[in-house]
Amino acid sequence: MRGVKIAQLVRDFTDRLMRRVLDALYKRDTLDAPQILKEVGDIERSLHEDITQGGWLWLTKNSVKDESVYKTPDSSIYFYHKLWEECLSAKYGEAPQLPYKAYKVTLDLDGKKKLQGFYDSLEDENFKAVIMNFLKDKTSLTSIYIPTDMMEAIGGVPKEFLPYVDVRQLINQNLRSIYAILESLGLFILNAKTTRLVSDEH
Repeated sequence: MRGVKIAQLVRDFTDRLMRRVLDALYKRDTLDAPQILKEVGDIERSLHEDITQGGWLWLTKNSVKDESVYKTPDSSIYFYHKLWEECLSAKYGEAPQLPYKAYKVTLDLDGKKKLQGFYDSLEDENFKAVIMNFLKDKTSLTSIYIPTDMMEAIGGVPKEFLPYVDVRQLINQNLRSIYAILESLGLFILNAKTTRLVSDEH
């Protein structure tokens, strides 16, 4: 699976980069910053391609438990179990019996304007009506949780949400170890809002 190969690429590159830095310090050599940034940019581009094609091996997993476990279920991860059951189960199948593991998918749907854009993109009018009703009191949807079994059965993030996955944030999360090494070398590329990535310029 492509995602597995890229994940190994990230780990291997992190190890190699750390050895290059330590060797340069020991030998008092200089490092080729443009070349290093080009290599990091290539990894970002590979990750971007995999995510936009529906890859999910980069996503973190969380446990979804019975409603009784949560003091305020609608303010917890349980809310997304309800979203799945009430909005997505008719198309993609019911969630497993609680408790279960779910992938967290970070979405770029913060604010009414972006959320309305998501609604407008939905071609299935029945699904559109159902999810708009479910989210009628919400002004944003910055993540969803997809049961691991369903993600694997579907073969990726449901198509309705795929264009709204926050790819830049996922790249940031998965390459943190590499970015930490870059910063130790004085190469500060990223910012708090992830509006810049290495691949934007290299």
